[in-house]
Amino acid sequence: MKKLVLLLSVFALTIQLSSATPIDKAEKKRIKKELKGYKKNPEQYKAMITNYKTTIASNDSTIDVTRKEMLSLNTQMVEQQQKLAKLDQELQECKNKPVPVCPTPPTPGAIPATGSVYKVQFGLYEKFDISGYFEVPKFIGVEKVDNLNAYVVSYFDTEEQAQKFKADLRKLGLRDAFVSKYTDGARVYEWGKNPKYKGKKAPASLNEALGK
Repeated sequence: MKKLVLLLSVFALTIQLSSATPIDKAEKKRIKKELKGYKKNPEQYKAMITNYKTTIASNDSTIDVTRKEMLSLNTQMVEQQQKLAKLDQELQECKNKPVPVCPTPPTPGAIPATGSVYKVQFGLYEKFDISGYFEVPKFIGVEKVDNLNAYVVSYFDTEEQAQKFKADLRKLGLRDAFVSKYTDGARVYEWGKNPKYKGKKAPASLNEALGK
């Protein structure tokens, strides 16, 4: 019975090999010789068939994994294409939108072309000229200093320029005009530069300096 099964297997293998691809006489002779060897040693034939089956199963598993990976990559590619198409659409919509035109900011100190505004004049002089200080626009504002209202003109880049402007303001009658210093956004009191406190203890606050 075993011999019959073996012969049938060999016969089936021979048919498969012969029908797969055309072979010449030399190849046929080699195959017949190989089949005779398997007939004498069926264990070797069985081992060969088992090895073939194992290899085929392993290849099938690899092919299945590869197919799944390709399917996953194809899905990802489709998703990326959809995202790219959406971004292209958004880009086109953005390009088609009109560019906003920002209004031109008014020049500081310039009179508006329309509407009514008012200015406060504090002097009218023929020879007294401080216009050079305002080549760069200056701003008049108010600050809270120790619960007092300090009215200031800002900003000057150098102390020398600020001292000159202070002297000109005093010529206008503003005897309390003086220069204040700011470092890193904070006001700095330099009492040592005030002759009133030369050799004396500096006051702890502006209120103390004013005797309040």
